Amino acid sequence: RDSERVPFKKRVLGVVEGASFNVFIVALMLVQITMSFIDDYFNDASSPGGQWDDVLHQGAATFELVALVVFVADILVRLWLLRLNFFTVRETIRNEVVVEMDIFNTFDFFVVMIWAALFVVQKAEILDSDNNVSNLVLWLRLLRCTKAMALVSR
Repeated sequence: RDSERVPFKKRVLGVVEGASFNVFIVALMLVQITMSFIDDYFNDASSPGGQWDDVLHQGAATFELVALVVFVADILVRLWLLRLNFFTVRETIRNEVVVEMDIFNTFDFFVVMIWAALFVVQKAEILDSDNNVSNLVLWLRLLRCTKAMALVSR
């Protein structure tokens, strides 16, 4: 019976490469980006929100942390399972196996890791709040939408 059991790594890979998990990741990306835009809008000095601004900002900050942990964990699990194959894609063309760089996984890896580093820098207040770290983080979130679109199209 042990020979019939699926190895642990194969089961985990089945989960993280499954359609349900990818839909969850895409939904998390879209909700996180939407929360970020709403938070940025209400964090504007001219915002009339009052006490709700603080509640919204705390909620958005907490959600950003949770989303970032999920995204980093997703990348790390895929790296653990696939190792360097995470950065490649194999295709059969005319009965020949061709190995190419997986541009989406490579891009996603760098976006998530830079976003995580900037998140730490921003929260640790290593840089002044007047810098463009927030704008850079926002652009990185938008760039992650390309990954979401790639997942949806698969």
